[in-house]
Amino acid sequence: DLPFSDWTWEVYTSQGQGQTNTEFQGFVSMYNYRLLMSQPNYGMGYSASPGSAKLLSCTSGLSPFDNVPISQDCIDAVASNQMDRSGTNQRVHEFSVQGHVVDLPAGEVRTALGVSYRKNSYEYKPDSLRERDYVNDTSAGQFGIGEIDASLSVKEVYGELLIPLLRDLPGVQSLELELGGRYSKYSTGQKVPTWKALMSWQPVRWIRARGGYNRAERAPNIAELYTRDSANASGSASDPCVVPSTNALNAIINGTSSTPLATVNDPVNPDYLKVQALCAAQIAAAGGGANSEFNLDPNNFGRTTPVASGITIVSGNPDLESEKGQTWTVGLVINSPFTHPLLARMSSTIDWYEARIDDPIEIPAGGIITWACFNAYGDNPNYDLDDPNGYCSQIERDPAVGNIRFTKTPYLNRGKLVMRGMDASLNWSASMADLGLPSAPGRLSIGINANFLFDQIQAVSAGGNTRDYAGIGGAADFRSSTNVGYSWGANRVSVNWQYRSGTCIARFGALGCDTSVSRYPVTNTFSVTGGTRIGSVNASVSVSNPLNKKPRVATYDWDNPYEGYGTFNPFDDLTGRRWSLNLSVDF
Repeated sequence: DLPFSDWTWEVYTSQGQGQTNTEFQGFVSMYNYRLLMSQPNYGMGYSASPGSAKLLSCTSGLSPFDNVPISQDCIDAVASNQMDRSGTNQRVHEFSVQGHVVDLPAGEVRTALGVSYRKNSYEYKPDSLRERDYVNDTSAGQFGIGEIDASLSVKEVYGELLIPLLRDLPGVQSLELELGGRYSKYSTGQKVPTWKALMSWQPVRWIRARGGYNRAERAPNIAELYTRDSANASGSASDPCVVPSTNALNAIINGTSSTPLATVNDPVNPDYLKVQALCAAQIAAAGGGANSEFNLDPNNFGRTTPVASGITIVSGNPDLESEKGQTWTVGLVINSPFTHPLLARMSSTIDWYEARIDDPIEIPAGGIITWACFNAYGDNPNYDLDDPNGYCSQIERDPAVGNIRFTKTPYLNRGKLVMRGMDASLNWSASMADLGLPSAPGRLSIGINANFLFDQIQAVSAGGNTRDYAGIGGAADFRSSTNVGYSWGANRVSVNWQYRSGTCIARFGALGCDTSVSRYPVTNTFSVTGGTRIGSVNASVSVSNPLNKKPRVATYDWDNPYEGYGTFNPFDDLTGRRWSLNLSVDF
């Protein structure tokens, strides 16, 4: 026999394109609103026709003092509905071969080899009213967004090798080693090698132990590389140049505030004069001088007259490097050793894992950048404008007032991420006859997948200091997915239940939970799917959130439910009931 007689090969190519339009409704044109509010009687009876067949009218006016219904033409005059457009284009070409290499006493050594090419293009264009360079009008509650028009391609070569080491020995029904490697070359110039080594040991028929090591890298994507400056209202912190209020200062002194002492513009901070000098230097760098509001009274700045807080500006970073990950896994696969009809079709898995990622790609919060500039983490002990890590250069102040206008937060390779946990699954099925219903056709099945998160250690400061986020924010310490299905003939129906344990909110830039706001509650979401096969046609209908359950309020301030980090629980279903129809044809 020829050594390659059983080898098979496959050529795969695909071209895909998608377009998405995102509509924003319920926003208000600030220009038209100010125009009407500046008219007599707050725009009552106002009309204007500036040309180009355009007409604006407002019958009732927008008086905030009269309990008069607002006319529809006034609502239409200030309404600002917008639409963002995005498009993706993907091209994939791949060639692979697989087959027998050599015979060993324990069985065949088999391999799979391949080469591939992928190119992804992405274009995002915000509505003109939301573009950062359009300054004639804006919408209340929205911020300037930058467009994206970029592509990224990669060439790869890969190979895998399955080696049987032992077979049919006492205590070793089979012992196998799996090796794999991949080399990727990106259009950005990055060259990314990855590899894995996995071991599988089956001492008896119904149980198998598995584990291994995986060395992986993730190259930055298009958004992380090429996003143009876009506003982000989250992640702000107190401005170190603003003198804290009496209550805020007492909280800092008592240790109940997350604000670092090194960033405080008050004599309780031994370096407060350095804070003031750095504030003045930043104002001067923005073109301001001695007549700025801060420089006129640095010891009371913002205490008697509130000043505006800054906006975070997110941007891509073409100099990003790939994330480097290492994963260890150890687990068991257990198939039912029983022959009873109710137990024979049962299996379970349990796997412990530890994943370590060096230089993860993320956006540091704007407040973290600000605090790092003002030596909160020991990054700038001399409070220099030209600090060693360049954090201060990311802050732009108003030259006339002195408050922060923008904090730039480009994507960065920062700190590390360590995740430890356990995955478990249980699958069972039985015929209706075995369940004592001989006249009922079909089979009932139950599948449960669960994740227990033990640790999620990641950066909490600009310098990469870390904390454990398990049980905080989005890092739920327990999640599960349960699927109950019933099938008969060519028909099937199933109900899926997703469970997520509740989590608290992290104190900004510090350890512990923020006890001033409510937690993210326990979340339960459901979906229903039904399908059938008619000849060569497969059809299925899926309904998500079938009860149309509305999202709950979360992370509100305990003292004032109208204040806090947000409004709706982001882990509830935010869209409402929706359905999808899927059709496929076999040829």
